[in-house]
Amino acid sequence: MSWGEAAKQFDAIMPTAGLYDGFLWYRNYFRGSPVEDPIDNKRWLEFMKMGNDKWSYFSGINKLVFIPSVATGISYRYSPWGSHEWPRLEREPQQFKERLQLALKYLNEDYKILFISEFNNFFEEAALEPDSKYGFDLLLTLKNLLVDLSLSGLSLLGE
Repeated sequence: MSWGEAAKQFDAIMPTAGLYDGFLWYRNYFRGSPVEDPIDNKRWLEFMKMGNDKWSYFSGINKLVFIPSVATGISYRYSPWGSHEWPRLEREPQQFKERLQLALKYLNEDYKILFISEFNNFFEEAALEPDSKYGFDLLLTLKNLLVDLSLSGLSLLGE
């Protein structure tokens, strides 16, 4: 059974937002092609858009719910697994906001589910929780963006 046929067995598709979501597969990273470190956020967004477009299309024609995902950042510099040589996606409020803005464009009108891939994964520099570097900035970025969308008339609560 192909992955496409297997995917049709579910109600929803949610590609994860980490380094294994398609960005590095497009770049051929796991076959040894070089990838810049840190990963340029604009390039990341380009590949996320390509991936989201493809997954969203696949979901639509197969009557599946597409659940977009977003990464706060990711790095293996301090983790005992992975490799410190793997490229990192910076965990930084403005870049996180840009990733959120892209992901929100793919919200399903009926479900409005957005997956944030990490909440407290400090080992992989992928935490949304407050820390000593940014304090509450990442959470405030998320809150402010959702408030702005709500004030602009977009209901995220399915009202």
